[in-house]
Amino acid sequence: MEGSEPTLGCRNGPYSAVWRGGSDGEGWFDWSNGDVYTTDPDEAAVEEMRGIVERLDAGVRGEDGETYPRNLSPEV
Repeated sequence: MEGSEPTLGCRNGPYSAVWRGGSDGEGWFDWSNGDVYTTDPDEAAVEEMRGIVERLDAGVRGEDGETYPRNLSPEV
C-alpha cells in the first residue's frame, strides 16, 4: 500500500481515519455498518481501501449509496 497507514479516531468519529497518501496528500476513510466510505478516491486511495476492506472483512459503498464488491469494480 502506498503512503502512510491511516490514523484512526480522527475528526469524523472513532471509526474514521485520515490517510496521508495519494495525489493530494491527505484523504479520509470511514467505516460504518460493515462498509468503508470515502469521496473522490484516486488510484492510490482505492488501493488502500482494498487493503482496509480485506482486513475488516467489509464492503465498499460510494458517496451516492452504490455498493462495490471487494475488487472495487462497480456492481451492475
